[in-house]
Amino acid sequence: MSTVLVQFANLSPEYLVHNVEIDRQNQILFNLAKRLQEAMLLGKGKEILGTILAQMKTHASDYRTYEESFMKTVHDPELRAHVQQCEELERKAKLLLERFEHGETTMTIELASFLSSWIEQHIMRADRRFTYEVNGPTPQWIC
Repeated sequence: MSTVLVQFANLSPEYLVHNVEIDRQNQILFNLAKRLQEAMLLGKGKEILGTILAQMKTHASDYRTYEESFMKTVHDPELRAHVQQCEELERKAKLLLERFEHGETTMTIELASFLSSWIEQHIMRADRRFTYEVNGPTPQWIC
């Protein structure tokens, strides 16, 4: 399991983007990843996979809707690219859930890997970029 997923599951402060709603939305993904990780460590990943995927699919739509709305209000020039990333979360959740509903249950590692990549590529880069532009730097970002 990747180091990113382990840190992500522990909700480390470095993953905060310092926007209350976006951090709340991201925490939902953190919680899904943590539940998946815990189940995988107990050898029960397949047993909760359907629940995690259904929740991820529902959340992905809410996530995209909020971020798109927020970025429009601040006239972010990267809106389209950012929304495309959020749409990828929606597509992946839908695809994995469909595969699960058709009987495939061997995707826990694939899902964990996707969530790790999402954290690194979207939350740590894209979300942080636009919240930085809106809010300015925070002490956690100063190295």
